[in-house]
Amino acid sequence: LEKAPLDSINTANFYETEADAIAAINGAYQPLQWLKLSNMRMWTSDIMAGNSIVGAGGGDDGRETQDMANFVTTTDNPGVLDLFRGPPPGILRCNTVLQEVPGMDMDADLQDRVLGEAYFLRGFYHFILVRYFGDIPLILKPLAPGDNLRPVRTEKEIVYAQIIEDLELAMDLLPLKSSYGESKLGRAAKGSAAGLLAKVHLTLGDYDKVISLTEEIAGYGYALNPNYGDNFDVAQKNSVESLFEIQYISDAG
Repeated sequence: LEKAPLDSINTANFYETEADAIAAINGAYQPLQWLKLSNMRMWTSDIMAGNSIVGAGGGDDGRETQDMANFVTTTDNPGVLDLFRGPPPGILRCNTVLQEVPGMDMDADLQDRVLGEAYFLRGFYHFILVRYFGDIPLILKPLAPGDNLRPVRTEKEIVYAQIIEDLELAMDLLPLKSSYGESKLGRAAKGSAAGLLAKVHLTLGDYDKVISLTEEIAGYGYALNPNYGDNFDVAQKNSVESLFEIQYISDAG
């Protein structure tokens, strides 16, 4: 009478098919779309840099962002909490993919792609955190019962070294953007990892590596849009200039 759950998906009956692996990596992209990250908090941080102002909703409109811009935040500031809490769900999902997918019996090229996407996204999420907060908890495997659920902060130099390692692995595993069909545009590609890695080295002041990577990216078939304004045109998404864009509607494959 003991039967596996027939009405739900859990760790006992998942990570068995290629469709499971694709669904898992799709889930790792999802936090990028949330209000805690690209859908609000990250672009409103432009206000912190002094390049914009909050809306005209009254004196308390965007109070948390005003306090961030004025460097008077407290530990309960919603904007700071969102930015700190936004990436960890994505990191967890990447860590789970990296733990489970290598042992799956599946097409080798697809397996490499899924793992490359996970390494890229894990590096991306950690890069978001380390730029905002400096030293952060560096979590590289899914936490299990009995693990320390309050990990200490890791020195940012170690975090950056891990980000670089993840992105270099992603470059090795990911295909070129040109190999994706139209329905898969927006997935991380080799150029996505190279572009983010160049940005990491630019942040660290390693300019020779930036030059080398950007020259490599040009060889992948990317180019500047003839019209600069196309970069801000919603009808020109995933253009020849696009290294990586967050998609809000995409194919499952």
